[in-house]
Amino acid sequence: MLNTIILDTETAQKDGNACEIASAWVYMQDGALKRSDLHCERFNPMQPMHFGALATHHITPDMLKDCPPHTQYHLPENVRLIIGHNVDFDMQVLQRTGAKIDGIYTICTLALSRHLWPELDSHSLSAMTYFTSPDFATARESIRNAHSAAADVLMTFDLLCAIVAKSKVQTMQDLYRLSETARTPTKMHFGKHKGVALYELPEQYVQWLLSQDSTDKYLRAALENRNQT
Repeated sequence: MLNTIILDTETAQKDGNACEIASAWVYMQDGALKRSDLHCERFNPMQPMHFGALATHHITPDMLKDCPPHTQYHLPENVRLIIGHNVDFDMQVLQRTGAKIDGIYTICTLALSRHLWPELDSHSLSAMTYFTSPDFATARESIRNAHSAAADVLMTFDLLCAIVAKSKVQTMQDLYRLSETARTPTKMHFGKHKGVALYELPEQYVQWLLSQDSTDKYLRAALENRNQT
């Protein structure tokens, strides 16, 4: 069994330092998910708070002035697997704290949502909460505190339960393998060619994507494989 947490971060800037990090241990037994109590910490991001970030999470600088610097964050001991919605963003935030993330595996519920429910018009965490909740009132209550790290961990756990039910996986290892499959795109999820199958992309655009250092490794691998087939 992999030692697994669901984790979410809030930051001071779009690609900035952490001002809040929440996590909860999660376990799978006989295909059913269980989680531990939440652990949530706030930190001084050691950089100015941008208004876009402030409008998202409503954590104001005065709330953080007596908090420890974000570089004092420590992952729970013995974590082997981290689950998050757009988990790569959170891993980059953890890297900026100095946390040791080498050798940690990841599962992305955003990629899994796109893979399992491709027909939906949005796969944001709030949209998926509305989609997977038993009714809109329950979803609205869950989303009321969306974009606080603690609330997002709870919503991610509920989404993960729906993903497990839909996919019928029985172990974290199987869920990880499914996530890796889901993270290898077959169509574009952004930009001017959003929704276009990779094999239909203009060759010039493919070459441009491959030349960009910022191109996601899963997209890069899929594009390179496209050129080999």
